[in-house]
Amino acid sequence: MNLQLKESIFEKIPPKYGMLASVIVSSFSGVFVRMLEHLPAFQIAFIRTLFGLLFTFYAIRRRNISFFSDNKKLLFLRGLCGGLALITNFYAVQKLPLATAITFRYLAPIFTVLIAMLMVSETPSKRQVLALFLGFLGVVFIKGFDPTIHAEGFLCALFAPLFMGIAYNIIRKLKQNEHPLIIMFAFPLVAAPLLAPFAWHFWEELSYLDCLYLLGIGISLQLGQLFMTSAYQNAPAHKIVHINYIAIPISIIYGYYVFNDQLSFATWLGIGVIFSALIVGASSNKV
Repeated sequence: MNLQLKESIFEKIPPKYGMLASVIVSSFSGVFVRMLEHLPAFQIAFIRTLFGLLFTFYAIRRRNISFFSDNKKLLFLRGLCGGLALITNFYAVQKLPLATAITFRYLAPIFTVLIAMLMVSETPSKRQVLALFLGFLGVVFIKGFDPTIHAEGFLCALFAPLFMGIAYNIIRKLKQNEHPLIIMFAFPLVAAPLLAPFAWHFWEELSYLDCLYLLGIGISLQLGQLFMTSAYQNAPAHKIVHINYIAIPISIIYGYYVFNDQLSFATWLGIGVIFSALIVGASSNKV
């Protein structure tokens, strides 16, 4: 099955179902990362970037897209922020209840708005201001009232969406004159060599089961990205972005039934407030 056939199949899926498929498929990656909690996060992130590097390189060559770009600095920053977001998110998933780590990851749209205010002086709508307030209130509930929360895991969970927010704003600038595959390629191209020495230093021997989980991470994230890209290409973002947040109840189910995660009342409350913030933010058409 060639790449064109794969793309035509994705394009035939209605956008709302494509986004739902993206959420469900991508959610498996969190489970696989948690299954690999005995491995260093650097090692998992490095292998993930290698998978992405091979996939995007193959896709670019098949389409005969030029690798040359005039936006080298922005592409480097996109790759750097993407790599930092990846490693901090993986570490958070390993150290926190799955639902908590995934909920924090979805603060990225809120950080995107906040960073846009600082970088390009965008004025947020009233709904976006409310979403910012609710999002950080939820963070306060989770960390301020739950003494059992893993401190380093919490910090990584908070920094992951921050780096994602910076990356999203860079992508917004790049997408005006760069091919999407080149933007995608910049992430593993920069992140892989930066992660390599840390992965080498902390490297642990892999079992056959570990390799299957790592393969599952690569496939689930790549498929999720393809479903999501197709959905956004065929529908306005504000009409489908809210479907992303189904990942939060899905992660609660996975965390409870697969890993026996026990959430405190403060964490439940914080997740609920953050979920409300995401819905409020998604209801604003101003991106």
